[in-house]
Amino acid sequence: MAENISALNANVVNIKRGRGRPPKDAAAAAAKAEAMIAGVATTPLEDRRTAPAFGSNEPDIACFLKHVQILRAKDEEIAKVKLTLKGLNKQKKDLRQAAKAEGIVLGELDRALEDADTEQVDLVAREQRYHLYMEWLGKPIGFQPELDLAPKNSAEIEQQRWFNRGDQDGRLGKARTPPEGIPPDMIQSFLHGWEDGQAKLMRESPVTAPAFGEQLAEEAGIEATPDQEVQTLTELGPRAILILREEDFRAGTLLEDANLLTLHPSRLDAVAAAESVLVVFNGAKRVIKEPGYVDDGASDTPVTDIEEAGDLDEADAFV
Repeated sequence: MAENISALNANVVNIKRGRGRPPKDAAAAAAKAEAMIAGVATTPLEDRRTAPAFGSNEPDIACFLKHVQILRAKDEEIAKVKLTLKGLNKQKKDLRQAAKAEGIVLGELDRALEDADTEQVDLVAREQRYHLYMEWLGKPIGFQPELDLAPKNSAEIEQQRWFNRGDQDGRLGKARTPPEGIPPDMIQSFLHGWEDGQAKLMRESPVTAPAFGEQLAEEAGIEATPDQEVQTLTELGPRAILILREEDFRAGTLLEDANLLTLHPSRLDAVAAAESVLVVFNGAKRVIKEPGYVDDGASDTPVTDIEEAGDLDEADAFV
């Protein structure tokens, strides 16, 4: 019986492990630590590929990861600055609201702060331009008014006020519509002002100015007689060449669509008086009228070719 037990024990594998961690090879561990410190990869699968770039540069993975780390560190630095800037902007907003609560007009405050850092000569020139612009809009500012010793009643003052309002709307090209809240007896004053402002606008426009030629001559004290050589569009004679530009046609008109249908009505008389009409858009030109041909915009009318404008000889032409 004892022999049988011994035989069984001989076939049993002892799987009992000892206490603690398994022993290490001290030399191998030291070599691995030194390799890690030196930055040398210990894996046999080290990536030695390079990325072809500009010139003869072919960065490897180490170069790539180096710049990734540098840029990520800079992004973190920028994020911190942005957070600080956000806090400062919040403080500035609170300070502006505090100034507004004490009666400061923020827009005028911003302008004053900007002007404080502007050179005196530039500041004076800007103010002069602004005053001129406001005068053109019918709202002169910054001037010394002349003394008007003639007494005015409140009705005359009110009529003048609404006339000036209409004049401003006319210069701005607004609709001929009295504003809401206008007294009924002041509507005519507003409309007269609008017509006056609209006339000023059209008189200065290059498209509509020719229609005011006779009126401007009368206002200047020029008496037009048949013997005078008045250089108007219709008096240059049928031999003249008329040159038209983009502003002479409806807004958005293309060069190939420039014809009598898209032409501004104020230029029809000039086209009729000219022997030849040339349209010039952005360095390109096209003939829309010449002896025996007129581009009237009809569907069956042939369209002339578009050519480079080049150096136009405008000695015998008018615009």
